[in-house]
Amino acid sequence: MVTSIEPIIHRRYTLTHFDITADLFLTIGLRFVRDKINIMRDEVLGKWTKVGGFYVCNVHVDLDIDGQFNQTVAVK
Repeated sequence: MVTSIEPIIHRRYTLTHFDITADLFLTIGLRFVRDKINIMRDEVLGKWTKVGGFYVCNVHVDLDIDGQFNQTVAVK
């Protein structure tokens, strides 16, 4: 179970964007929502990790630009 304040480490964020309607969908849970990911969406997957005593949000971005699949990984 995920509440508004915990767990931090096992929390997974799945943000999908539907190209046709431009709608955004954010799901927060203990797993990524892989069944919501398809070729008509751009995805952002995020999760928290602990590095050297600090919490870090790791974000993985999948984009379809003009029919070309691109991947970018960003860590902040």
